Amino acid sequence: MNTVAYYRNSISADKQKLSIDMQMHHVREAALNNHLLIENEFIDRATSARKTQIEERSGMKLLLEAIKKGRVKNLIVYSRCRLARNVQQYMSLFELLKQYDVNVIFAASFEVPMTYTMESELIERILAAMNQEDADKLVQKLQDSKITVAKDGKHAGGAIPFGFKKSLEEVEKGIKKSEWKKVDQEIKDIEEIYQLFLDEDFTSLQMFVDLTNEKGKRFRNDKEWTYAGMKKVLTNPIYNGQRIYRTTEGEIKRKVSYLQIIDDEIWQQVQIKMNDLITKRERPKDVYETYLLKNLVYCSECNQMMSGRSHQLKGVSFFVYKCQRHSKVRAPKEWLEMEVLKKANEFFKNMLESNFSKIIEKIYNGEIAAYSEAVKDIEQDLKRLEDLMVERTEQALERGEALHLDDAIKNELKQFEQNQFIISELTSKILEIKEKFKTIDDWKLGSLMNIIADDLNDEEKQELLEDIVYQIEISQERVLIIFHHPLFTGITGREEFGLI
Repeated sequence: MNTVAYYRNSISADKQKLSIDMQMHHVREAALNNHLLIENEFIDRATSARKTQIEERSGMKLLLEAIKKGRVKNLIVYSRCRLARNVQQYMSLFELLKQYDVNVIFAASFEVPMTYTMESELIERILAAMNQEDADKLVQKLQDSKITVAKDGKHAGGAIPFGFKKSLEEVEKGIKKSEWKKVDQEIKDIEEIYQLFLDEDFTSLQMFVDLTNEKGKRFRNDKEWTYAGMKKVLTNPIYNGQRIYRTTEGEIKRKVSYLQIIDDEIWQQVQIKMNDLITKRERPKDVYETYLLKNLVYCSECNQMMSGRSHQLKGVSFFVYKCQRHSKVRAPKEWLEMEVLKKANEFFKNMLESNFSKIIEKIYNGEIAAYSEAVKDIEQDLKRLEDLMVERTEQALERGEALHLDDAIKNELKQFEQNQFIISELTSKILEIKEKFKTIDDWKLGSLMNIIADDLNDEEKQELLEDIVYQIEISQERVLIIFHHPLFTGITGREEFGLI
């Protein structure tokens, strides 16, 4: 095969604007315009590019195999976001397309061509970052809807806890029932577990888990209780009639008395006993040390976050970032922080000296032009609909009749209303693009000096590092720093150097 096409939609066809049929129409039109014959089509239906890896998509997997076998010369796809929403996944795919010199044709008019020149990788990173940002905005909208549900005291997401099962919301006598239904046997087990927890003596939660299993108590599907499962049952406030939904901005708490199983007195007693079991002692000598790279340093062997702690070597005590699983993977705190600060400033100075802002401006102007053209087309359609409504009204007046809203008129009015909404959305998008580009220019003007100045306090340095550094990977021999742009997190830089 020489020319192939790829299609993907995220959700069911009736809910997804970029439906497979719409994509096929534009892709086949692009093939016709380029005098190409599509020999094979790869499709992923109802597949999220944010939640699935490229290799997990059946259609994409077959496409990748065909590319690696050298069977694909031309790939036609509606837009970049159909290929991937995640920057790293997109750039991995871009490298593969580049390696096999695949000619990628985008059917969408707003997309710029994909090229394999010296500066094309940076351009593709920027575009991928924009697509990821759009996806993240969609996720934020979904998150906002969950917050609304949580504020109403309803289940906003996550697994349904032991003791309950899903039940459709009904309305009876004007009172809304719970969207969960209690499971009688599980409720009985929970009550007995709470009482057993208070009655028995043990020195660890695991001992209580073993005791519960020995007494024949079982989790769902006749499975034995685990440490994690028992901890959830003994600490989940839903059993005390409280729903808590956690967001990045805090907790949303609502009283749901109809779900309460454990009374307040027993609940408080169990929480006190649980705290005594799981409380860990802090290391006092590490408490007052500030770790600028907290939550940023990872072990390259196990990909686990490394923690800051004191370390002794030949009788000398100093602070390090250290992996809990691999004791030999560690880096001196003071040295590592100094190197990261230095490399961060170098990375952004190099970026400012490059033609970065020109590329950004070219992309943004192109995107504004695409949105402006769309606004123009819809405005013309609005004018046509408006003229049609005036004509219908004048005809009715001339005949001395009342304006009858038949199905055709109703459909035209509905289309008119939809177009007005789209105009509003597109206009907002144009203003958003212009404001973002202005932010980039302002940021560049204010960033001619070091991003992280020496006279900043530790808290300010830490905050800036969290904005600039995506991740730091440490092995026994090397340090790898992955930077990202403060405005476009998908635009990254890498620095690798030896460990002292």
